[in-house]
Amino acid sequence: VGNNVIMANNATLAGHVHVGDFVLLGGLSAVHQWIRIGDHAVIGG
Repeated sequence: VGNNVIMANNATLAGHVHVGDFVLLGGLSAVHQWIRIGDHAVIGG
């Protein structure tokens, strides 16, 4: 997990996930294993 990442309630990450810098993960979002989330991404759930 990179710098300045915001994870809302119930945002879940599976194993071996790489999260870049300044990422926002919204509530109830789920990320499958072996996924790379780039810098400045916004993921809504």
